[in-house]
Amino acid sequence: MNADTSEFSVSIVLCTYNGERFLSKQLASFENQTRLPDEILIADDSSTDSTNAIIADFCKKTKIHISHYQNLENIGFRANFSNALAKSTSTITFLADQDDIWNPQKIEIMLQAFKNNQSANVVVSQVELINENDEAKGKLFSEKAISLFQSEEEQWKPVFAFLTFPGTCMAIRTSFLKTHLPIPLDFAHDEWLLMNASLSNSLICIQTALTEYRIHTNQTIGIRKGFSLRRLFLPTKLMPEKRKCEFLLSNLSLTTKQRLFILQRLDFINRRICLRNLYFFGSCFYLLRNKDTKKLYSMFSRSPAKILIKDVFFHGLYR
Repeated sequence: MNADTSEFSVSIVLCTYNGERFLSKQLASFENQTRLPDEILIADDSSTDSTNAIIADFCKKTKIHISHYQNLENIGFRANFSNALAKSTSTITFLADQDDIWNPQKIEIMLQAFKNNQSANVVVSQVELINENDEAKGKLFSEKAISLFQSEEEQWKPVFAFLTFPGTCMAIRTSFLKTHLPIPLDFAHDEWLLMNASLSNSLICIQTALTEYRIHTNQTIGIRKGFSLRRLFLPTKLMPEKRKCEFLLSNLSLTTKQRLFILQRLDFINRRICLRNLYFFGSCFYLLRNKDTKKLYSMFSRSPAKILIKDVFFHGLYR
């Protein structure tokens, strides 16, 4: 593919934190692109390993313009990405993780998608999963899931159900990006941008896997081994998902169909929260009645239990 995409300039935004193990391979994949980026913005969130030394060494060797920012203290991935994305000056911004590997034609293919679809604001692609040894573990999305995102009329449905593409397979028109910053609390940067693009049917999905997405034990964010939709409804997930629904209803301009879809999801989450609370306090009552203090203490010492108690007593059952 040698289509002319010179009308676009390209920034890669890479956020790092203690990524020394796999960072060099990701940086090398940037240099191996058939269409090189115009700049790479690297924002390190106060790493304590050799991450910044690896970046400094890369800056000395590469011909690509690098802007390397280091946070004086750890601010978390949401704030780090939000700050870094605001610094992009090119027409198209690519998101990147510190531990993946890009297909050599990734930038070229995704720019062509923007060229062919002038109304596109976000372009995403299929993802190839790899393990710590670079061994392929299959595709992230099924063909059916990809087809849902390719539907022009209802591509917002899987996004509003909080099924999102990881940021590392995403390219964004920077003018669109700047109108949706900063990233709201409770939302990851990638799901927020994808959600807003789907609302305006300006999302393009490429079936070809253009990113090797690494699954390993030290991931800061992202999809981990054993990922399942059921994990969205674990006790620790329910209240954040509830707050997301409430934020969307209060802050976005939605059609009647979209609003109804979110209200139905919110009702489902509320019922799950109610059942969770009944089960938890029912179990506490049972253990108290049987004077099983050891198990009772064990229940209250778990992280999900602490979150539940905070939800109930500080936010109320339905907030």
